[in-house]
Amino acid sequence: MKKAPQTSTPQAPNDFERCVFEVVPRLKYDMQANLDELLSTYGRDRTSIGLYEDGDPLVERQVKALAQQMESERKENSAEYRRTAGKDVVYGQIVQLRHIKSKSYLSLTVKEAAELEKDSMRIILEKDGSEGSWFIIA
Repeated sequence: MKKAPQTSTPQAPNDFERCVFEVVPRLKYDMQANLDELLSTYGRDRTSIGLYEDGDPLVERQVKALAQQMESERKENSAEYRRTAGKDVVYGQIVQLRHIKSKSYLSLTVKEAAELEKDSMRIILEKDGSEGSWFIIA
């Protein structure tokens, strides 16, 4: 009797937890994008919120208002996450992939090309996510 040839089965990496993603619902990023755009106009980022009290009062009011709206948007995103947790993913649904270990979102960036395929977009892990983190189940 002949033995069947031995085939090697792919092995999971030793640090498998680095390879696990969670499917989450599409989150909103409008206020985050608006705030980042306003701040970049003045050469600032989110870490500068509240540090320019002696700056232009109109700009500071806009920054604070957008920061509050962004926080409301985050709360809505959190509620949507809780509402859809454990439900099936269906064809045509827009989802995001959150890396479990880093809590970052898998995102496509149009600012950089992929390293190996120069005609392709680069995939990155993005801390807060963006519209580049939306993927359609097809």
